[in-house]
Amino acid sequence: MYKKNIFVLANVIVLAALIVNPSQLFSKEKTAQSKATDSPNISVIGQFLGSSNSEQSSFKVKEIEIAFQHNIYPGVRADVFTTFHKEENETKFELEEAYLTFSDVFDTFTPDYKAPIKLGAYMGKKSLNVGKMNSKHSEQWYFVDKAKVLKQFLGEDHGLAGEGVQLNYLLPTPFFSQASVGYYSYSNPHAEASTGTTTTHSDESIAFYDSLLNARLWNSFALDTNQELELGFSYLLGNAADKTTRNQQEILGFDLSYSLDLDYDKKLIVLSETYIANYGEENEATTIEGDYNTRERQDGSFVSAIYQPNKYNQAGIRFGTLGKHGDTGKRKNQWSFLYSKKLTETSKLKFQYNAPQNEKPEFLVKFIFGFGPHSHVLQ
Repeated sequence: MYKKNIFVLANVIVLAALIVNPSQLFSKEKTAQSKATDSPNISVIGQFLGSSNSEQSSFKVKEIEIAFQHNIYPGVRADVFTTFHKEENETKFELEEAYLTFSDVFDTFTPDYKAPIKLGAYMGKKSLNVGKMNSKHSEQWYFVDKAKVLKQFLGEDHGLAGEGVQLNYLLPTPFFSQASVGYYSYSNPHAEASTGTTTTHSDESIAFYDSLLNARLWNSFALDTNQELELGFSYLLGNAADKTTRNQQEILGFDLSYSLDLDYDKKLIVLSETYIANYGEENEATTIEGDYNTRERQDGSFVSAIYQPNKYNQAGIRFGTLGKHGDTGKRKNQWSFLYSKKLTETSKLKFQYNAPQNEKPEFLVKFIFGFGPHSHVLQ
């Protein structure tokens, strides 16, 4: 497996060398006027992760992300993100996202038709628009890891993504307000190929199947020149094509964020997400096509605060909670403390201490680096 992954990586690098003009590789990101014959922007972001608790310590190359980005047509942009990442001590190659962004669907496909509304769209494999954090790549997180509720409801490192179409509409309000709806096909990576069964949900993330329906309302209010408040409402329906609700997974979400620019590079950011989920658990004989024998409700949330005294340092605190599912287990609470040091414009070193209730505390260290146009997300 190791030799196979090295071979794939070598081919990707050779391909990049053949199609990229070296003088453009580290140039600034191109405008929408870029020609289709221009070389695409190619970037690399790497993440090294160390962890330690009372039982064991480890260090690994957590992820190497390679991004290919290009404006292929006026108002149409292509983004492709591939990753080499570790899963249970095995390095895997994965297509994380691959999608087209349309700034105006009607203008692109019917330029002579003056549509009464303007619709933006995403098409392809895309992280779902649920809450604030699910659509962000791991190098964009404030903390080293995700809160327990996000892991349980939306999955681990890469979150929940599907292949389909999402439409966006900017509502005619005096403040920023965007409504979006998307429909996606989804293949559950945790389902066992031989039986179609999945692991129980008490210790694993929700097992989505078949199709996903996602809607979100995102609002932003400029309180003054230094303060901004954002409110979001999300809805997610798993196995949306099934006619029986007992086979579906349903999640309601609310997110709130507040940012305050204090002085020069000083900032305060507060972020909170709350979710309520209804989903079923399978009995031992149940398959993906079968019925769930129970249907339970589970809730979870987190609230975090990030203080940035200057552009090089950040300190943060996060409290997360995850309710029990069914008649077993109990609510899980966890405090997390963060210190982040920016070494350069495209490299960071993060230290985090997790103090979960009734579990072993854990210390995490992550080093993130990047080069190429997409590494601006680290700034």
